[in-house]
Amino acid sequence: MERVAPYKLLHVIFRQSVSPEQLLTFGEVESVDEIEATLRVPRGRTSEYAARLLAAFQVDDVTIQEPPVEAIISQIFQEQAALTAAPA
Repeated sequence: MERVAPYKLLHVIFRQSVSPEQLLTFGEVESVDEIEATLRVPRGRTSEYAARLLAAFQVDDVTIQEPPVEAIISQIFQEQAALTAAPA
């Protein structure tokens, strides 16, 4: 899993609106919508990133998720296609 998806997703619900710029140091911003955000963070440092978010913002909820299965399967097929297309 770590080779194909070396990240996890942090889905966070804040008490106040946040902007993508405020979240840049907390992971790769996948989406932000007023008080909700999804961040992509390194798999081995997920709890560290979550703790930093909790310390920096007022948070109502945080969920740590695996990447969607569809994204993992897509990544595998892309890697396979790149290997077969590469000149020997």
